[in-house]
Amino acid sequence: MSKVVSVECIHLRFACDMERTFQTPAGPVHARFTTLIRLRTDDGLEGIGSAYAHPGVVQASVDHLAPFVIGFDVEASEQTHTRLHGISGWYGRKGAAVAAISGIDTALWDLRGKMAGQPLWKLLGGSSSRAPAYASGNLYSSPEAVAEGAARAIARGFTRVKMRIGWSWDYDCAAMRAARAAIGPDADLMIDGTHRFTLDQAIRTVPVLGEVRAFWFEEPFSPDDLESYVALRPHANAAGVPLAGGENEFAFHGFRELIRSGAVDIVQCDASRAGGVTELLRIAPLAAEHGVQVAPHTWCDIVAVTAN
Repeated sequence: MSKVVSVECIHLRFACDMERTFQTPAGPVHARFTTLIRLRTDDGLEGIGSAYAHPGVVQASVDHLAPFVIGFDVEASEQTHTRLHGISGWYGRKGAAVAAISGIDTALWDLRGKMAGQPLWKLLGGSSSRAPAYASGNLYSSPEAVAEGAARAIARGFTRVKMRIGWSWDYDCAAMRAARAAIGPDADLMIDGTHRFTLDQAIRTVPVLGEVRAFWFEEPFSPDDLESYVALRPHANAAGVPLAGGENEFAFHGFRELIRSGAVDIVQCDASRAGGVTELLRIAPLAAEHGVQVAPHTWCDIVAVTAN
């Protein structure tokens, strides 16, 4: 029986060159950051996970939770997961505390794979180490630049590309049409709304989303604005466009509300935010039960990408 003997946070920050940094509809990006959480066991193994939230709040959460991880059996990761949610529930049912639990839980699963001598995908019953991927990005300041970026992704072998809208009506329409023209009729085009829409604006955008055959329309609203998602979904579905969301949702109870309300067609739970591998294994069956698809979200670092 392997027991955890230490829990460590490793905070990483990559500062962007402000002469060359990219823009989003919400403004320029100054830096990229993430927190890796490393667990060590009494028999010398190391497991690693990723927590995506404000590093200072993740650190505080890990400092509080570490005594309830150290000394416990690695293979009892589900029990540890439940215990940490119970301990943090009074101050962190969502947000950075759940992100901290995400990193700890993923690191425990990494350790379980190492103890079993198997990669995690195989330990969980998977049949392949590969999964379809899409090229994200396309955070550019002109429709021409979006088209160029999308075309580059297709040239590299991607068959799906995601772009962002939420700048202005004229820009958004021009950029979506330019991207579709650049990638051709057979590739898939995901559209991310980056929380920049009102319900009326989103409904107005739906015909253009249908015209460019958007694979999905992602997060047009704040993650807490479930009423707008519920109201938009029939319009989007009538145009053949699924609604996607969930990268900013936390824990099973958050996804239960998102799914049961009928807000989205696709949930984008993230192992580095939503509660770790254990929580995604709970969310996915709930989604299937309600006819909702799952597309694990990922961002920030290779540990999060691999876990998702």
